[in-house]
Amino acid sequence: MKTTEERFEDLEIMVMSQEKKLEDLNQEVIRQSLLLQKLLLEHKSIIQTLLKDSQIKKQSEETPPPHY
Repeated sequence: MKTTEERFEDLEIMVMSQEKKLEDLNQEVIRQSLLLQKLLLEHKSIIQTLLKDSQIKKQSEETPPPHY
């Protein structure tokens, strides 16, 4: 059977390990958040480019095809 001191040391080791995992997870969340912000900006830029350069007109602005 472990002594109280040994059990306490085991608990300290577990807490240190959990703190490290928590910090690692926090860093990953920060990294993913930054990546998401970047992707959203790129997406917005692509949409704006497509809309600006688009040859597609609104249906009301389109001329009917010749067979009408």
